[in-house]
Amino acid sequence: MTLSEYHSKFPGSVRWRVTGRGIDVEDVGPLDCNIQMYNRAKALCTKHAQAFAASSVTHQVPVELLMACALTESAAKDPETCVREEPGFISDEKTPARISAGLCQLLISTARSIMKDPRIDRAWLFNPANSINACAAYIKANHDARGTDWDPIYAACAYNAGGLYENQGETNRWKLRQYPIGTSNHADRFAGYFAAARQLVDGGLFKEGTAVIF
Repeated sequence: MTLSEYHSKFPGSVRWRVTGRGIDVEDVGPLDCNIQMYNRAKALCTKHAQAFAASSVTHQVPVELLMACALTESAAKDPETCVREEPGFISDEKTPARISAGLCQLLISTARSIMKDPRIDRAWLFNPANSINACAAYIKANHDARGTDWDPIYAACAYNAGGLYENQGETNRWKLRQYPIGTSNHADRFAGYFAAARQLVDGGLFKEGTAVIF
């Protein structure tokens, strides 16, 4: 697969390609960010630029994917310490696979697995540098094991749903499983933030050589 050529994963999906501007959907056009998304991206990514750059280099992951993931996954209020409890959550200790925490909203269980550290807890994920580093490790693992190939839509859905699975929801134009199930909300939002990330990178957010650029 060549990212600059139109492609898709499952039947019925729109076809898209990656350009210097972001995601371009065939017969639709570029999926841009709105001004609110851009302003949020500028504030949050400037604040944590050093952590994004460092994790990008450590795991050799395009920094725009890390930026878009953090922006898509985190809450607008208190993004560094936001928490999402899944159905069946009892406690961090008893159900670490039912609680996501921090800027990049990884499950505690996923963070422990990907970082090979059973001591990871909610407080560890509340550290933005830790959260971004675990995010980069997970995106890299999905690239290596699940063939996401740095494609922003694949990266978004694999991160959100644990892999690249088919979903034929009527309002899911990508036909890739994501939450809420049956919609394309997550990947659509990721695409918008990816466009914002591309603008920030092109605008000089990172000094040359300090991050892996898409």
